[in-house]
Parts: sequence; structure tokens; C-alpha cells
Amino acid sequence: APPVLRRQIIYLVRITFGSTIERQIYRAMSWAGSEQQVFWYIQCFKNTMWGDCPGNAELDDPVKRELLRGRVRMSLLNTPPHLLTVLFGANKTKKGLAKNTEYH
Repeated sequence: APPVLRRQIIYLVRITFGSTIERQIYRAMSWAGSEQQVFWYIQCFKNTMWGDCPGNAELDDPVKRELLRGRVRMSLLNTPPHLLTVLFGANKTKKGLAKNTEYH
């Protein structure tokens, strides 16, 4: 981008948000990676994968539900999501998935 356009964008961001672009990115990433947000991500994932899903008739049967949970758990442990492996490392990802997919 031409220098004039770049300066105008920087000026607009400073006026609009009251700080630099870098500071805004840092704040957004800090919020997205905060403990509360990570907990929310895990809860959403867990509820999606192991929620009761009342609309699914196949999951109304407790035996079929447990079989499905077991298959999904083994699938996750054998082939963990790439993003989790990149972010946390292979060992921590497997340990975290094992802990979060335990039966209660």
C-alpha cells in the first residue's frame, strides 16, 4: 500500500480504537487465548461431541450411545486434530483429549 494510505489507516485505527493496530491484535489474541475462553472452547467441543443430542433417536439407546462415544474417543486419540497438535504439541494434546473424553 502507498505510504499515504498506510498512514491514513493507522490514523483511523488510532482514532477509532484509541491505540495501535499491534496493541489491538495483542488484546484480541490475549482474550482469545485466555483461560476462560479456552475453557469455553473445550466445553463447546465436549458438548458437541458428547452432548445428549435429544433429536437423534439412535443416541436415545444407552448402549448405542456408549458405543458411539467409545468410537469417537478412540478416533480422537488415534488421530488428534492437527490444530491442537500444532498449538499444544502431540503429547499434551493426547493427554488433554484423554482427560476430556473420560466417561463420567
